[in-house]
Amino acid sequence: MKITTLAMLLSVSLLGCKDKDEETGSLDEEADADTDADTDADTDADTDADTDADTDADTDADMSVDEVDPSTLDSGALLINFGADVYGQIIDDQCSGTVDLTVTDGKIAGTASCAFQGALAAFISGDQVASVSGTVTDATANGVLELDVSGQAIEFKWDGTADGSAVYGAFSGGGPFEAGDFTLELVYAGGFNAPIAQ
Repeated sequence: MKITTLAMLLSVSLLGCKDKDEETGSLDEEADADTDADTDADTDADTDADTDADTDADTDADMSVDEVDPSTLDSGALLINFGADVYGQIIDDQCSGTVDLTVTDGKIAGTASCAFQGALAAFISGDQVASVSGTVTDATANGVLELDVSGQAIEFKWDGTADGSAVYGAFSGGGPFEAGDFTLELVYAGGFNAPIAQ
């Protein structure tokens, strides 16, 4: 009788230990699963963030254009460097042309035109006309050059100088632009060397 009772107690103790081991193993497995899930989530988030940052950096780098020093342009010249993202394809081009200004009592008025020389000519062809306005105070000049591109106006706010015989203006910027059925993300930098009509 005592032997039977002892055997039963041992059996119950062993079963209790087995259940505790199984519970401990289950808890360990759950902890491992949580750790793996957290690690995967963190890795995915870091990878996505890195990819987005790299993509943004690449786009910004590809869309940069050279600044234009108006003092290096020929007299009467207008030059605008453009960078355009056309549905993910980066295109660089120049709109090159002429400008004609008058200055009366410190007020600038005139016209300009330019045509694209490269790949953008396939989307925006022919001469693009512009109006130029502004003011001159001593040797400082500033104003707006409004370029009509395929029926849509782009305003370039320019700053520059005047020396009595010419006005030198420069501008830069960027933004979305619709040309017909195409939506372009543009960056630009331009300038002009405009002799003052006497």
